[in-house]
Amino acid sequence: MRMRGISPSEAGRISIYSRISITPMPKIKTHKATVKRFTITKTKKIKRRKAGQNHFNARESGATTRRKRGDVDAHKSNIKAIKKLMPYS
Repeated sequence: MRMRGISPSEAGRISIYSRISITPMPKIKTHKATVKRFTITKTKKIKRRKAGQNHFNARESGATTRRKRGDVDAHKSNIKAIKKLMPYS
């Protein structure tokens, strides 16, 4: 048994993975738009920004502006899909 310049005594010590060319499974790509819209907290909660913060805010009351300021939890029906799009987060 002669394998690319390896003696028969060395061939017995080589693991099976080096003899057979095995390619690892491909990595899952992260969906970048999802990463930009959601954050995962230390306690594994998914947070998102409130909608409607870009423009036309001058006509809204102060209470509405304050309500829009904070982040909120993502809806529970979307969590499974978000986690699938962010595999390594």
